[in-house]
Amino acid sequence: MTVSIETTKVSYSGNGVTTVFSYPFRIFEDNDIQAVVTAEGGAATDLVLNTDYSVTGAGNVAGGTVVLTAGSKCPTGSTLTLLRNMELTQDTDYTDGEAFTAESLETVIDKQMMIAQQEKEKNDRSLKIPHGSTVSVSLPAVVPSGLFAWNAAGSAVEFLLSAPPYISIAVSASSYGADISAAITAIGSSNVTLIVDSPITVNDNAVFHANTNVVVQSPGLFVVASGKTLTGLKESRPEWFGSGTDAVGKAIATGGVVKLQDGVTYTTASITYNGSVKIEGSGTLKHADSQSTPLISSTGAYNHKISGITIDGNQANQSADFATVLITGASSVAMDNVTMVNGNGVSEATTAGRAGVTFVECSNAVVNNSNMSAAKYSALMYKKLNGTVTNTYGNRVSGGSYSSNGGSGVVTFLSNDVEISGVTANSNGAGIANSGISINGPRNKVIGCTAHNNDASGINVGHDIDPDLDASGSIVTGNHTNDNNYGITVVGDNTVIQNNITVTGNQTYSNTAAGIAIPKYAKGCTISHNTTRGELIGMRLAGEQHIVIGNDCGLTNTDSILIAAGATYVGQDMILSNNILEGATNAYVNTSESGGALVKGILNDGYVARVSPNSAHTGTTAETLIFSKPIRSWLVLNGLTRFRVKASGLKTGTASKTIRVEMGAAGSGTGIVNQVVTTTNAWSVDVFVNAVSTNVGHYQVQVYDAGTKSTDTFGTQTFGVNFGDTFFVELFFQLGDAAESITLSSYSIELVR
Repeated sequence: MTVSIETTKVSYSGNGVTTVFSYPFRIFEDNDIQAVVTAEGGAATDLVLNTDYSVTGAGNVAGGTVVLTAGSKCPTGSTLTLLRNMELTQDTDYTDGEAFTAESLETVIDKQMMIAQQEKEKNDRSLKIPHGSTVSVSLPAVVPSGLFAWNAAGSAVEFLLSAPPYISIAVSASSYGADISAAITAIGSSNVTLIVDSPITVNDNAVFHANTNVVVQSPGLFVVASGKTLTGLKESRPEWFGSGTDAVGKAIATGGVVKLQDGVTYTTASITYNGSVKIEGSGTLKHADSQSTPLISSTGAYNHKISGITIDGNQANQSADFATVLITGASSVAMDNVTMVNGNGVSEATTAGRAGVTFVECSNAVVNNSNMSAAKYSALMYKKLNGTVTNTYGNRVSGGSYSSNGGSGVVTFLSNDVEISGVTANSNGAGIANSGISINGPRNKVIGCTAHNNDASGINVGHDIDPDLDASGSIVTGNHTNDNNYGITVVGDNTVIQNNITVTGNQTYSNTAAGIAIPKYAKGCTISHNTTRGELIGMRLAGEQHIVIGNDCGLTNTDSILIAAGATYVGQDMILSNNILEGATNAYVNTSESGGALVKGILNDGYVARVSPNSAHTGTTAETLIFSKPIRSWLVLNGLTRFRVKASGLKTGTASKTIRVEMGAAGSGTGIVNQVVTTTNAWSVDVFVNAVSTNVGHYQVQVYDAGTKSTDTFGTQTFGVNFGDTFFVELFFQLGDAAESITLSSYSIELVR
C-alpha cells in the first residue's frame, strides 16, 4: 500500500459524555496509537491502552476508532488528542536467496515512512532557528536556579543567576506562608508572577508592587479579613475572592481591571467606590435581593469604564427605590456595549428622580452602543442638581437601544450640552416621563435617533417632570419618530420660556395627536425642513417669533399646520415660508383651534393659506389670520411713500359676496377697493395707499366679507412709534360666516415711491 496522507494526529473537544472518536490514518497494531487528554489548564495525561481506551481498525488504510472506557475520561473543557506513536524498530528479516512478496517489502517501507511522519510532527512542535543562522544553541553547564537566555552579543545561550527586569519569574504564594503579606514582602519590587494555587489570607491591608503579576488558579483564592483591603492588582476576578455577595466589591477594591467571565452571573450586594475602576468581560452583574442602596455607587470617579457586561438591577426584589448605577461628580467615565435590564430608579414625579443608570454632575460621561430595557422608571439619565451653576461638558450617548422602560429611554435633567445620537428609544412610557427621549437643560442635542411607539412623545424638549427648567438652545435634528402620541414636542411653563429651540430635518409619521407640537411658552424657535405624514395635525404651533421654513406638512395629514388660537395657547409673530401644505385633507394654515383669540404676524410665502371660521362662530364673530411685514418708520416720508398691496385667492360659499379691501390706520378707510365675487370665483386686489407717520404701530390692510363685517367694528392695535423704530404692515383676513371661506394664494406688501 502507499502512504498518501501526512496526517498523524487528530484532536477533539471533550464533553464528558462521548466515548467513540475516529482517527483517519493507518496503524499496524493497537499500541501504534496514543490517546492524550489535555485539561483546560494545560496539563496533559497519557491514557493507558486497554485500561482507559481500546482501539479498532488496526491495519485499515482509512483508520479506525478509539473507544474510551467512560466519557468522564475526557470531561468538558478538555481536549482529546489521538496521535500515531509507533516503536522505532524494524522487525522484518530477509534471508539471501529466499523469496519474499512485494507486499511484505512495501509494508516495511510504509512503516518507515509512518515513523518519519510522526517524528516530523514532533519536530514541528520544537523550537527552531533560521536556516542561515550561525549562533550556537548548545546549553552551557547547568546553574541551579538559573535562567538561560541569549548573551548580550546574541550569539549563544548563557545561564543567569538573577532575572533581568524584562523577565517575570513565576513563584507560588504558598511558599511564603499562609498570609499574603509575607509573599509581598519577600517579592518586593522584583518582576514576579505570583501564583496563588491555594487559599491565602489577607489579615492586614496589603498592596502589590507594580512589578508583580498575580494569577489565581483553583483552588486558590484570597480570604480577606473584615475591614481589610488588597490593592495593586493589575487584574482581578470576583471568584478570586470567593463566592459571597461581597466578592465583586472586593475585586473592585483592588483598583485593577475587574473581569466578569462569560456565562457567569455574579450576585452582589451594593458596591461603593471612588477612583479609577474598569469592569469588563461578558458576565452578568446582578443586584442581590432586598438592597437599599445602588448596585454601583461612585463619587468622584475618573477614567472609569464599564464595558461588555450585563447589569441586572433586579428591581422587583429591592426594598427601596434608587438608581441601579449612580455615578456622581465623575470625569472621563465610559459605558461601552453594556446591557442593563430590570433597572431600579426613583419616580421622576419630583426633582429627586433617578433612572436605572444616572450620572449626576458628571463631565465626559460617555455611553456607547449600550442596551437598556425593563427599567422601573427611565433607563438612562444625565442630571444636574437644582441650584448648581457649574456647567458640565462632553457628555454623550451614542448608538444603542433604550426601549420598553417604565419611563423614558434617555433623560437629561438640567444637564447642559449632552449629545444623544444614533439612539433607538421605542415603546417607553406609562410612567411620569414617558417619552422615547426627554431633554431638559440648555443646549442639548438629539441627532439621528429613532423613537417609536412611546406613550407620550418620541422626543420631548423641556419635559413634563419639571417644565420650569430651561432647555433653551437645544437642537433636535435628523430624527425619525412614528406611532407615538406626539412625534416631537417642546414644553415650557409660564415661569420659563423655552427660547431658540431648533427642530430641523426630522421625519414624523403616524403620531396620534401631532407630528411636531410647540404647545406653549416657547419663543424664537426654528422649525425647518421637517416632514410629517399620516397625522391629525402635521405641526401645531403656539408661542411667538418662530421661524417655520421649508417643512413638508402635506400628504396624508388631516391639518397641515395649525396655529393655536386659544386664550392660553396664543401663537403670534411667526414667519412661515415655503412650507408644503398640499396633499393634506385641510391643506392650509388653520387658526380656528379655539377661543377666537387674535393670531398675528404670520407669513406663509409661496403656498396656500386659508382662513376658515370656527364652526361655533356666527354673525360678525370671526377668525382672524394676519400676514405681516416689518417696516422701518424712517422710510415713511409723510405722504411721499406709498404701500402697494397685492393679493389674490378664492372665495367659496353659496352666495355672492363683496370682498372689501381697506388700507389705513385705526380704521381710517384710506384707499378702499371693493370687488364682488361669486361662488368659487377668484379674487385679486392691487392697491396703492399713501403712508402716514402718525403714532400708529400697525398699518392694516383688511380683506373681509363686507356683507358680515362692517368697517366700524373692525379692531386695530394702535401705539406710538418713534423715528427709526420697526413697525408692521399687516394684511388682515376676517370672515364671519361659517359657510364661507376666503383662500389666499399669493400676496405681497411693498414700500414704493
